[in-house]
Amino acid sequence: MVVKGINIIHEEMLKILKLIHEICEKEGLQYFIDGGSNIGAIRHKGFIPWDDDIDISMLKADYLKLIEILRKDDRFVFYFDDFTHHCCCFVFLKSTWWQASTNKFFPHLYPIKLDIRPLNVIKNTEDEIKKNLLYRKTAEYLIFNKYDSSDFDSIKAIIEDFGGSDKFLNFYNCEYGLENFDEDVKLSHPYLSYSKKTVMDKDLFFPLKKIMFENIESYIPEDDKNLRLLYGNYMELPPVEERNSYSCALYQVKEDKVSKIINLYKARINNRLSLFGKISYRMSMFLYSKLYK
Repeated sequence: MVVKGINIIHEEMLKILKLIHEICEKEGLQYFIDGGSNIGAIRHKGFIPWDDDIDISMLKADYLKLIEILRKDDRFVFYFDDFTHHCCCFVFLKSTWWQASTNKFFPHLYPIKLDIRPLNVIKNTEDEIKKNLLYRKTAEYLIFNKYDSSDFDSIKAIIEDFGGSDKFLNFYNCEYGLENFDEDVKLSHPYLSYSKKTVMDKDLFFPLKKIMFENIESYIPEDDKNLRLLYGNYMELPPVEERNSYSCALYQVKEDKVSKIINLYKARINNRLSLFGKISYRMSMFLYSKLYK
């Protein structure tokens, strides 16, 4: 099912993409539209009609530079303020429009966002590739609590070697994966949840080419080999029954309550709400928002 108000969701996402694009162009940072959004860019010249998500990817060095710029720009709001303990950057604007994952009496609202995903750049040697996989498994364990029991001793040893989980995550998310792209290197998604491939050749993504994404001149990989590996014949539309949005509804929050809703939402996803705070959060979502029909 396509969520009602999908055009509004797309308009809100384009606002974020346009600002990110302008900043990257000004600062000389490279990004590209990734995942299903990449399919949309090629097949639909913009959004997949039922898709209510947008992803971009960047080399880790550019990603970290962009995060620092966005942190100083009060137009942007982050899901998480602590980037040491999270896998990528979810960024949104202060908007009255919010998506809902449930459409019951008390809706579960979440902001219309853009996902920014880093790509680690590592040396193309057997030892570095093995180390990268172990680091990924350790990070996956610490962030998502996912692991194979056969890896547990190795994961614990890595954490001990770094002097604790916080020190490892700070290194892995903020200092690791910054090798010179022009040398003999491989690329790797930092978390197994986003890619099961251990490492990838850089020509799967680079060089980039310009493309119009709706009304914004953006970038995608010049070659579509990665899309073909992941999705096969991605130009073929899926069956009608599979053309579903992730969100189930669109809500509009009262303009003078947007900041309150944002603060409550961030407190909830960062596990900072007391029992009273959780009740206040649910009541606020109900009282200060209206279903788009």
